[in-house]
Amino acid sequence: IPEIVQEGRNGFLISPDDLPGLVTALKRLVDEPTLRDEMGEQGVKIVRQNYDAVTNTSRLLELLKEVIHQEQAGKTAQ
Repeated sequence: IPEIVQEGRNGFLISPDDLPGLVTALKRLVDEPTLRDEMGEQGVKIVRQNYDAVTNTSRLLELLKEVIHQEQAGKTAQ
C-alpha cells in the first residue's frame, strides 16, 4: 500500500506480478536483520503517527470544532 509503505524506509513496494522482486526483497530482509528491525520500527512509528484511533479521533474532533466555529461565524455575519 503506497500510502503507508515508504520504499526502503518501512518496506518494499513490489508489483503484484514481480516474483523475482519479491524474492530479492525477502532475501534482503532475511540477510539483513538490522534493516529488518529498522523497517519494522519505522512501520510501527508511521502507523502510530498516522493511523492510531486515538490520534485520528482527536484530529476529527478538532476538524469538527473548526467547521462548527466557521459555520457559527458565518451565521453571525449574516
